[in-house]
Amino acid sequence: MHDFRLAEDRKDRLRSSVIAAMVKGRGGPPPEIRLWEEVDSTNVRLRELAETGLEPPVIAAAEHQTAGKGRRGRTWHSAHAGNLYLSLLTPLPSPVLMPWLPLLVGVAVAEVVEAAGGALWLKWPNDLLDTRERKVGGILVEASSTGRQRNGAVIGLGLNVNARVINPGGTEPGCLSEILGHQLDRNRLIGALFRTIQARMEAMQNQGPEGVHAAWLARGLWLGARVEVLLEAGCDAGVFEGLDAHGRIRVRTEEGEKRFAAGEISLRADAGGGT
Repeated sequence: MHDFRLAEDRKDRLRSSVIAAMVKGRGGPPPEIRLWEEVDSTNVRLRELAETGLEPPVIAAAEHQTAGKGRRGRTWHSAHAGNLYLSLLTPLPSPVLMPWLPLLVGVAVAEVVEAAGGALWLKWPNDLLDTRERKVGGILVEASSTGRQRNGAVIGLGLNVNARVINPGGTEPGCLSEILGHQLDRNRLIGALFRTIQARMEAMQNQGPEGVHAAWLARGLWLGARVEVLLEAGCDAGVFEGLDAHGRIRVRTEEGEKRFAAGEISLRADAGGGT
């Protein structure tokens, strides 16, 4: 079991020493840790640093973002302190595994929360929801150049930890402190997330995506239910039947099974029909 309870006598501030202690002894080179009081986006800042030669693994986090990034160019709104605005620079997986990386990160976050006594739903491809289907966080994965080579991945993770942040146009928010019933030490949480994501990535590199596939389906929101697939030009609907070997969703429509990749669509429950 993980215990992320924030001690009553400790201020809720990011501390590199606590994060370093949490990831010590995991095997492999120790991660470099970069913490900022305020940045435009931890993903943008980490990509810039990678392009100037910063090598993985790196943990980067900020107390506040002024221009946090979401999928498909959306903005992730960030309160000052209390929540998690985290980016990790990791080695780039093989191209066939790259589409699985956002799903892997979702599984890893869910596993960390479960080990602390909570639960999350995973909404394809990159959202984290509580059991009331309120959004708790989101994931953004981008390829990055490290030096002259395109061999890094920047994993961005925004999590409502100790405060709920409403993103305009989004679903009603939730937060981890409500799920677990107490305020969380974000430094310990970062350490656990880093270790779990790294372990999952190593397993996927060595054994393929089958483990992530099964673990994601066990927590997949709306699996077996009717969903609407929102495309750039229009909408489709059908039963969400699972994922294919490339991490795409499989939807059984009136015209037969269709498969959709993460860059093309958004997904929502179909309020108009049954299964």
